[in-house]
Amino acid sequence: MNKMKFEELKPKVKKAMIMSAHLEDESEKEMTFGVEMNIEELLEEEPPLKELRTYLTGLDYEELKIIQSFMLTGRDVENRLEIFSNNDIEEMFERYSDKPDHAGNSGLVGYMLGKAPFREYLYYGLRAFEKIR
Repeated sequence: MNKMKFEELKPKVKKAMIMSAHLEDESEKEMTFGVEMNIEELLEEEPPLKELRTYLTGLDYEELKIIQSFMLTGRDVENRLEIFSNNDIEEMFERYSDKPDHAGNSGLVGYMLGKAPFREYLYYGLRAFEKIR
C-alpha cells in the first residue's frame, strides 16, 4: 500500500465529505405527494449532488479508486475501529483500492454516491487511515 498516495488524497476525501454533508440534509426533507411536477423537475439533481458529482467526476480515476477505498474501509470499520488491527485496516485499504474497475469516472462516482451514508463512510475511512499512519 502506498501510504504517501493515500496521504496526498486526504484533502480531497475531506472535501468530498464536506460537500456530501449537504446531501444528507436534503435527503431528510419530507416528500410531498399530490403536487403536479413535470418530468424534467423529477429528473433534475439537487444542486449539492450535482456539485459533488461534478467534483468527483473531475478527479483522476486512480484518485477516485483511493477515495473509494476510504469509503469502503470506513463502511467496514464504522464505529468498531478498535477491534481491527493496523494490519487488518491496511489490508482493507489495499484490497479496496484494487477493487475491480468500473466503466470510467462516471461509473465509479455513481457507485460511490449510491452508497449511503457516503459522508459517514468517508469519515470512518479517514479515522481508520489516521490509526495506521
